[in-house]
Amino acid sequence: MKVTYVLKDGTRMDSMKGYVIPYREDTKQIYRTMANVAAEAEKYRRERKMA
Repeated sequence: MKVTYVLKDGTRMDSMKGYVIPYREDTKQIYRTMANVAAEAEKYRRERKMA
């Protein structure tokens, strides 16, 4: 199966690797979500290191 990503402006991409999602009002929630995921992963890593 092949996945093709189609951006809002019509640009087609075979991969999202290296693509930076622009920070705008309509994308800020994904940045918040990813920051929360990163914070939780770091918390988990630190807890495991101390055990």
